[in-house]
Amino acid sequence: MKLSEHTFPVAELENRFSQLPQAALESITFISGEGDEDRVLVIADEFDAQLAATDPAVYAPPAYSDVTAERDRRLSLDFTFNGVQFQRDIDAVRRINGAGTLALAAIVGGAQPGDLRWHGEDTDFAWISSDNSLVPMDAQTVMAFGSAAAKRETEIIFAAKALKAMVPIPADYTNDLFWP
Repeated sequence: MKLSEHTFPVAELENRFSQLPQAALESITFISGEGDEDRVLVIADEFDAQLAATDPAVYAPPAYSDVTAERDRRLSLDFTFNGVQFQRDIDAVRRINGAGTLALAAIVGGAQPGDLRWHGEDTDFAWISSDNSLVPMDAQTVMAFGSAAAKRETEIIFAAKALKAMVPIPADYTNDLFWP
């Protein structure tokens, strides 16, 4: 079997592969290229013309998993509450949920708006913002803060669901126009 050699940018390979029959794919051997910029392909000579005829511009539609990955990335981005940026990664969400539970218990126990010592300590309650400044919060504000974090999560999840329902999923699914 004769072999033919081609060099392609890594970004083109998936599109080119999607256009080849299984037999052609099985005849491909990869030879390490320089970095992540290109790869040298060696393919059986009988499939050389098919590989050469593949169009690097052929669109390979994003998969559900691509949208899910974008959703997950966006879920961990900071969010704004009362004009201040706060972290919203998985650990921050866990802490926000915990503080919300404490705030609810304090409100049920009679904590009043403006009471910054609702949490039972001898210091004012404050949350650390994304810029590392302290933001004082009474129990009612902590409840609203938790609701805002949950609302942001819901918006992102439903935006991902809407994208996954599109046929085809838009190539620019990462565009902010599709996301809250």
